[in-house]
Amino acid sequence: MHTSSTLMTAAPTVMVSLDGDDSVSVPIAPDSSSETVGRVEFEIDQLDDVLFPRHGYYVDGYAEMALDQSEGRYNTAHIRALWAESFGRHSLNAAFETGGQFGNKDVGRYTFDLGGFQHLAAYAQNQFSANYVMYGRLTYLAQLKHFNSGPIRGTFAGASLEAGNVWNSSSAFARGPWRASASAFLGATTSFGPVYLGVAMAPGGARNVYFQLGNQF
Repeated sequence: MHTSSTLMTAAPTVMVSLDGDDSVSVPIAPDSSSETVGRVEFEIDQLDDVLFPRHGYYVDGYAEMALDQSEGRYNTAHIRALWAESFGRHSLNAAFETGGQFGNKDVGRYTFDLGGFQHLAAYAQNQFSANYVMYGRLTYLAQLKHFNSGPIRGTFAGASLEAGNVWNSSSAFARGPWRASASAFLGATTSFGPVYLGVAMAPGGARNVYFQLGNQF
């Protein structure tokens, strides 16, 4: 665990919903500001393989606090966890993530995103953005082939179920509605990292076809 103080800048962005639901995809005020914050973070890594985890768990998190606690300053905290277990060639892993503001009024600086690969895969990358987030995922993986040499270490097939959402206020946090996504994919572990090719669907007709190089938590 370590602490640090850094200068951070909040830049204006605009999120656009692609499935017709723009209830939480909201614009940020077109100004920017800078403030000095203190940051505390931690990481516990007990996974057997970061590229294709079959056993163990991983937890990380951080908290940031503005050193100037005047009105409009914001504090945030975020934590993620991943657990993996295997039974022969079959593996299950579960992921959970939550974060939000604390100790201050809700302000219009949206620091958490959902959408994209392993983050509600049926939706566009970072399609939803707000002040609070909660997300969970259950993934099944079946190892198809293992190679002892060469750039490809192994191939696998899998499926995942995901649920979560983002919210703009603490009063709405974790009270629904919830967004869901289901995906099926083929992949390979390589010397360059894992590669995924898959399809994802969500209630309401949202769908996505994705090619992904590298893991995302």
